Amino acid sequence: MNQGEIQALKWRAFNALFRAQWVGLIIICSWLSHSLLLGQTRPASPHWILPPDRLQPVLQQSIDFLKEQVPAWPRENNCYACHHQGDGARALFQARRHGLEVPALSLDTTISWLTRPDEWGNQGGDPNAADPLLADIQFGATLIAMEGSQSGNLSDLTQARQRVIERLIEAQSQDGSWSLDSTPSIGTPGVPGQAWATLMAWQIIKTSQDERAQITRSNAEKWLRGLGVDHVPNAACKLIFIESGQIAAKGDAILCLEFLLAAQSRFGGWGPYKGSPVEVFDTSLALIALSFYARDERVAMVIKRGGSFLLAEQLKDGSWVETTRPPGGQSHAQWIATTSWAAQALMAIDRAQQPDVHGVEANFDASSTP
Repeated sequence: MNQGEIQALKWRAFNALFRAQWVGLIIICSWLSHSLLLGQTRPASPHWILPPDRLQPVLQQSIDFLKEQVPAWPRENNCYACHHQGDGARALFQARRHGLEVPALSLDTTISWLTRPDEWGNQGGDPNAADPLLADIQFGATLIAMEGSQSGNLSDLTQARQRVIERLIEAQSQDGSWSLDSTPSIGTPGVPGQAWATLMAWQIIKTSQDERAQITRSNAEKWLRGLGVDHVPNAACKLIFIESGQIAAKGDAILCLEFLLAAQSRFGGWGPYKGSPVEVFDTSLALIALSFYARDERVAMVIKRGGSFLLAEQLKDGSWVETTRPPGGQSHAQWIATTSWAAQALMAIDRAQQPDVHGVEANFDASSTP
């Protein structure tokens, strides 16, 4: 056999091996897609995710941190802020619903504030609160979480929610979305991008049976269905929309899921884009979305790595380093908001790994809007 024949045999062997590797990858992806489409994922044991003796102390410490921070801001600054009475209080209401102890003193002033929606945009101290749409989305989402935790007077909550819904209907763009000025599409922990603003507004509006609200909801759903999956926040947003709304769009759900699985870094977390530096905020969004699929062993292992990253990154005081855009900045507002998102992600994981609870009902319904 001459040298040319030997080289030809080597080349054919290499091609055969290369094709076999790709066929194997395609089979795995097809199996994943097929199992998700048919709902045939194998159940994962709770031990595949985060055991309570690891998760609970970190979660409790984050809630203890927020219990002090949320009421301190209006007391010390004479201002009700989107990052404290929005993100921070929302995490506390969800913690109360989750069965964690949150004393009344931590939320009394926030409850009073949330039932006065006509005052939300009329205050100083927090420049974000001067944006009426941001205030309606942030405080409105917290109002819904407050109802879900059975806190406050039901009549007052119902009236406040209806007032917010009326304003959100008027603020919806012609394309069906809601967007905040000068906010990057990937958003920040305290100021959502267009996709997350639309998702949060949709979650508020869908609690109403009013005809105008239903039309607004339908327009928002059309926009969310067409949302492109070009970065982690959008992929997480669309997957949560599909699963929490029980939307018949399994093909889109699989695309979002595969995007998130591929975007996870070797450190276990996620950045806003595949290959970008890992951030606590983007990791939290990804984990909340993936928690709907925690019953699948493969997804559970991805969640375990992401959750372990959050556990390892928690600071001694119970908070996490803030995610800022661009990265590396310092912001008190984003610090509180980032910590709130991380706590919500840990609660989503904890709910998803309970043996008698299904992710869709547990992780993101009208009373647990992030």
